[in-house]
Parts: sequence; C-alpha cells; structure tokens
Amino acid sequence: MSERKYRSANIPDTRNITEQRTAEFVEQQRSHHSLHLSKHNLEVNNVNIPIHSLEPLNPTAQPFVPTQRNEAHELAKFMVKKDLITSRLISFDDQPSHYSSWKISFQHIMTELDTNPLEQLDLLIKYLGPSSKQHAQNIRCANAHNPATAVRLIWERLDSRFGSPEMIESSLHSRIVNFPKLSNNNRIELYELADLAAEIESIRKDEKFATTFAYFDSSLGVNRFVTRLPYSIQEKWTTTANGYKSRNFGAYPPFSFFVPFLQNIAKVRNDPGFLYDNQDTKPSTSKHTRVQNRNRSPAKVSSIKTDIGHSVNKPPNSTSIQKSKEDLCPLHGTNHTLNSCRGFRTKPLSERDLI
Repeated sequence: MSERKYRSANIPDTRNITEQRTAEFVEQQRSHHSLHLSKHNLEVNNVNIPIHSLEPLNPTAQPFVPTQRNEAHELAKFMVKKDLITSRLISFDDQPSHYSSWKISFQHIMTELDTNPLEQLDLLIKYLGPSSKQHAQNIRCANAHNPATAVRLIWERLDSRFGSPEMIESSLHSRIVNFPKLSNNNRIELYELADLAAEIESIRKDEKFATTFAYFDSSLGVNRFVTRLPYSIQEKWTTTANGYKSRNFGAYPPFSFFVPFLQNIAKVRNDPGFLYDNQDTKPSTSKHTRVQNRNRSPAKVSSIKTDIGHSVNKPPNSTSIQKSKEDLCPLHGTNHTLNSCRGFRTKPLSERDLI
C-alpha cells in the first residue's frame, strides 16, 4: 500500500464532523432558548412573546403585505362622520306624543359623539322647543357650576312634563278629537289617521303606558277612530268586527286588529289603479227626458205697456195740462181730487158751495 492511500484511509471525514457539530449546537441553542422563555416569560412592550415551535414553513401561505394608512384620509372620514351625526339632531316640538322618540334619538347621538356634560347641556338647550327650552334654561342657571347635575335635572323635568303617560294620553286624545270627519274624497287624510293609530299602537307596547292606553282594546277606544271614517268604511269595519266576534266567542276586536285594517283601507283608497275619475264622461240624457222636453210648450213672454212722459223737446199738450189741474185738490194742492178730499167732506155745506 502506498503512503498516499494509507493517509486517506486513516484521516477522518471533516465534512461529516462539521455537520454533526452544527446539529448539536443548534439543538443545544433550541433547548436553552425554550427553557429561558418558559422560566422568565419575557414581555417586550407589554406584549407577550409567543413561543413558536420550530416547524417547517407553509409554502402556500399568502405573502405579508403591509397596510398603508393615509392619515389625511382617515381624518377626513372622521370629520364627515361627525358632521353626519350632528345633522341627525332634530328639534323637539313640545308635543308629548313625540317626546319618547326624540329622547331616544338624542341620547343615542350623544353616545356616538362621546360628549361631556357641558357639551350635552349646550346641545340639549339648542334643540329643545320654546316651552321645554325655558325649563332647561332655568335649571341651567340654577346649576351653572355643575353641568352634570343640570343635565340630570333637565331630563327629570322633561320626563315629568312631556313624558308622563297622562300627558301623552291627553295629547293623543286631543289629536283624535280635533281630527276632522272624513268623506269619500279625503283619501290622503286616511293615511294621517292610520299613522295616528299606528303611533298609539307603538306607544301601547311600552309597559309604562300599557295601563293608561288599555281602553283602546275596547269598543270605546276603537270607535274614536271609526267615527272619523266615511260611512262606507264604517259599514265595512262593522262587517269585519262582527266576523271577528263570531270567531272569538263575542270578544270585541283589539286595537292591534283595527290598525292593520285601517292601514289597508288607506292603501287601497290611495291606489291609483282604483281611482275612478268621471270627469271625461258626458252626462247622458234618457229618452223619456228628451220626449218631455220636446212636448213642453214654449215659454210665454208678456209685456206691460207703459206711458212715457212728454219729451223735453215737445211742448206739453193743453189737454194733459187741464187733466193734471183737475187731479189737484184746490184746498191742499196735492195729487187727489176734490171729491176724495177728506177735509172737503168735513166742511159744512155753505163752505162747500163756495168752493
């Protein structure tokens, strides 16, 4: 054996030794790193560092794309949203029947805007009605250094003044009483009456108003609306209510049954397909009427002959002058004859002969 072959057989393979040592070092570092994290539970910037197992990467994963935030665009969106929320604020019209819906809308917008008590107080006074605003201003002046207390007292005053069940029932009752009696031509007003009935039905669903508005489930409450309807719709409701009573052992239809009936009537009466306009049709005349008009005698015309006095240019006739003198009374000079003069008759015969 030659010297070169002897050396190559006894010298170890350095490549295998390097790979083996590298693997040992990596395994040692891995175990040391895992043990170090499990003991100390390091936190960087208050975020826990997760311990990932050294598994092979997913070749099908989507590449990471960093998001590009435009701060100017985000600021513009914030300002537009703020203006949109502010534009949703509406003024209170001091109607107790509208108070609940207005209060819910106002408080929801205040929550979205995240206003403080002072800002809410300013907006509250700005969007109140004439009467309610006076109450709010008086309470604000009495609690000038405590806006949170002022806001709480204002809501308590508004709840008692406009949100109590008795006030709302009184307001709705006056609206029903003042609603005019409808005719067959008042089609649009049917929608207004149906909306008023739907408003009452919505308020009745609140447990706070259930007792006050319970009488609407009887004929007393329903007939307040029925008396405002035309006669034809009243008859239709009578037939519908009678059918309901026959199916429910004589129980009168509740208000929740009457509201859909009224809404459907308003929808049908305002449907353009059911509007029958007779203005384009000519009035027809029956044959009997034409025969009567033909046999009717022509109207007679009569005139009265009147004498016209003498003309200005024509001198008066001597006969007419003499006749006018005979008609004058010689005693009184008035337009009556001597024979018809009462004064002449009362005189004695001697004086009559002289005259």
